[in-house]
Amino acid sequence: MQITRFAISFFGTFLFILGSLYPPAGYTMDTFETIFKDAIKNDPALLQKQSSLLATKELTPQARALLLPTIAATGAYNYSDVDSKNGANYHSESTSYGVSLQQPILDLGAFSLKNQADATISQAEYELKSIENELITRVAKAYFEALAAQDNVDFAEDEKKSILKQLEQSKKRHEYGQIAATGVYEAQARYDLIIAEHIQAENTLLSKLEALQEITGRQVSRLQPIKDNIPLQKPVPNDVEHWNKLAMQKNPQLLALNQMKRAAEENISYKKSARYPTLDLTGAIQRSKSDGITENEEDSATIGISLSIPIYTGGNISSTIREAKYQYDEASYSVEQVRRSLIRQIRDSFRGISSNISQVNALQQALKSNEIAFEATEAGYEVGTRTMVDLLNAQTELHRARLNLKSAKYNLLTNQILLKQAAGTISNSDITALNKQLAPTN
Repeated sequence: MQITRFAISFFGTFLFILGSLYPPAGYTMDTFETIFKDAIKNDPALLQKQSSLLATKELTPQARALLLPTIAATGAYNYSDVDSKNGANYHSESTSYGVSLQQPILDLGAFSLKNQADATISQAEYELKSIENELITRVAKAYFEALAAQDNVDFAEDEKKSILKQLEQSKKRHEYGQIAATGVYEAQARYDLIIAEHIQAENTLLSKLEALQEITGRQVSRLQPIKDNIPLQKPVPNDVEHWNKLAMQKNPQLLALNQMKRAAEENISYKKSARYPTLDLTGAIQRSKSDGITENEEDSATIGISLSIPIYTGGNISSTIREAKYQYDEASYSVEQVRRSLIRQIRDSFRGISSNISQVNALQQALKSNEIAFEATEAGYEVGTRTMVDLLNAQTELHRARLNLKSAKYNLLTNQILLKQAAGTISNSDITALNKQLAPTN
């Protein structure tokens, strides 16, 4: 019974892997654009930041309310039953109701709080923009990592087919006495090794596809690959200082921190305002009625000005001001930290693009050389001047050259996206441009 359950579990897992790696005929492969559209709708990090912005925007009506009048209704009812020893027993009832109003006339803290709320909302808006830009980069990285994992699976499959073919040929040649048994053993050992590598490659691919599922909220099975000939474009303009200036002006993460710094500065003003007097206009109207030994009914209306001047608070105000100043310093250091980090990211991506272009050119030439070397080794093996190991090594080097070339192209496209993200210029047009680098489907 346990064996049966194990067999069912194993078979189900096998079908899942098979279905993920080899979708049915007519299945439409995902593109970068389709993945990104689903990510926009389902990515938890983006949805979280959108909700956070909506919550932060409520600071505006809350701060404005401190400058507007406060109106309250009051009411009371009392009943008394008096039992006196001298026989004067009685009971009484009283009711009262009214309306009170308080309108701030002078409250510097309320104005500072309004300015602080504006800065905090701007910070949240820039943070959302930063998450949106980061989502493009996250999708691009996950997409290219999944493509690279698929390339590794394809590489292992090609190796397995080629080695199996060589293994079968070596067995036949050994039967006819054309080669020694060591040639068969070498091919068999290489075949066993590539089977293990193929299993590992498939597992890695499933993990990378799961990473895309985490972003999109749906299963991703097969991705459209990139073209063989993608444009090897350098940054425009090809000036790293230009990109640094763009980052200082447009990077939403840096702009968000600048707004956080502004909010911290307004917080200092708010804390200092606790030392200043506040002035309020107050007013109330009330009607009261009582029944008992005597009956009474009266209406009253009052209006006045209330002044509050803080004199001594036990050092609390001074402490909160110092705290706010330290928080401002903290925000300033955060701005500087991100500014330096952006400069490094810009330079890394900028250099990476140039390096990737050179690498692609070099690997294209290396691929041609490996193709020639494999053909020569194969011919040498046929006439007996090269061994089975030589042939298998040449074949592996050829497959690996193709793999390395694709990897360099992925790195180039990724660095192009990273450069624009750091500069704060990435947009939906970059998604369209990146999608155009994918190979057309048949």
